[in-house]
Amino acid sequence: MSEHYDYDAIIIGAGISGLVCGCYLAKAGFKTLILEQHVLAGGYCTSFKREGYNFDSAIHYFGGLKTGSLHTIIEELGIINEFKFNQLDPSDRIIIPNNEVLIRSNIEDTVIELKKSWKEESTNIDAFFEFITATSIATLYRKTIDISFSELLSNYFRNSDLKSVISILLHGNMGLPPSKISAFVAIVFMREFLLDAGYYPEGGMQSFSNYLVSKFINLKGEIRLSSKVTEIITKFPNVHGIIGEDGKKISSKYVVSCIDANQTFNSLIPSRTSEKEKVNRLEISSSVFIVYLGLENDTSESAAKCCNTWYFKESDVDAYHNNLLDSFTQRNAKGILVTFPCAKNNAKIKHNKHTLQIFISTPSINEDFWINNKESISANLISTAEEIIPNLRKNINLSFSATPATLKKYTLNTNGASFGWASTINQTNSFVFPQTTSFENLILAGHWVTMGSGQGGISTVALSGKKAAEIIVSRLKNN
Repeated sequence: MSEHYDYDAIIIGAGISGLVCGCYLAKAGFKTLILEQHVLAGGYCTSFKREGYNFDSAIHYFGGLKTGSLHTIIEELGIINEFKFNQLDPSDRIIIPNNEVLIRSNIEDTVIELKKSWKEESTNIDAFFEFITATSIATLYRKTIDISFSELLSNYFRNSDLKSVISILLHGNMGLPPSKISAFVAIVFMREFLLDAGYYPEGGMQSFSNYLVSKFINLKGEIRLSSKVTEIITKFPNVHGIIGEDGKKISSKYVVSCIDANQTFNSLIPSRTSEKEKVNRLEISSSVFIVYLGLENDTSESAAKCCNTWYFKESDVDAYHNNLLDSFTQRNAKGILVTFPCAKNNAKIKHNKHTLQIFISTPSINEDFWINNKESISANLISTAEEIIPNLRKNINLSFSATPATLKKYTLNTNGASFGWASTINQTNSFVFPQTTSFENLILAGHWVTMGSGQGGISTVALSGKKAAEIIVSRLKNN
């Protein structure tokens, strides 16, 4: 390897994992460059403006800011007292046929809410939440790593609607039904999002990503937006840097890829690797279809109960997931998330520019389907949302949508995948797609690595960025 390097580390991708990794490396005193192909940093944690309305691209809230891994990260990076998050209470409202439940900002209140609807399951509810919150991670892993979340729920509950309410949150945040998602992954998610739920960055999602960029720059890091990487320079067993779209080479001691693993190993690395074989056989997570609405009037009366409402007319989450295509071909969708970004933000809304967003998980469909059916799907989702928000259509001043193809365009995630690899039972182990690679100095981060606890969510990808930095700092300090 060359004795002179332009950088100690080059990070490909300025999503949350890349920004966190960059902050830790720069804080440790290493010369670090982040390259991002989009005009904005943040990945899915971005916001944008259209005709005076502010919209979040995809993420609707964070969890674990008081007790989880994200808390540790923002504390170690000195962010905890510098950046403001609003905590929502309740964080979620779940509507199923014949029932409605609120998810509160602390577990005790959520348990009370569940017991109101299912008094006969009170003892079982206590036992279930005692198990997932008070049991050590090591014991949880040993007892649940080989079973599905559906099996775990059946060990505690008899009522199918109670099981559905708990499963709906997991499906929306990890893209899998209870029969497919790993029970251990589900528990880790619930510990983050039920023990300490519902945080929203003051100023919107982009404000948090921009703050991380500022923190990175203040730590003497360098970031370049609109800078797509076309190749990772390799000479086995090492990588030597990258080549940009302009054909220029930039050398580095380490490269951290925080982007789609398919892009990394099928497009950026020309040689054959063991990872190249893996990416072609692992299961990719689902994506989402999003409708963005700018409203003429305040939606606070609709958001009063909760800023995030899950409305499901199909209470069997497995059946809903297996028939997702029906939601795009029938007049009304069977399950949606309606979120009110403006109601989460304490900042004053200018000129009555209130917004609403509708999300629905999508099956894997070719891009032509979205092109041909985008308008009709949007209309169907608005009709479904109007069932819980009377007169919604009359207040719409601006309407447009994002398909999985849209998400792929801005993030380069295969099929617009929301969570990287699907967090199924056989894709949970950290050895499935680890952060270290067959190249000694190529490290991975983001939702395309298996962390052992699931790939989705801001907390998980942030943790992967921290761990990537720790690997590099340890090696560089020992050299």
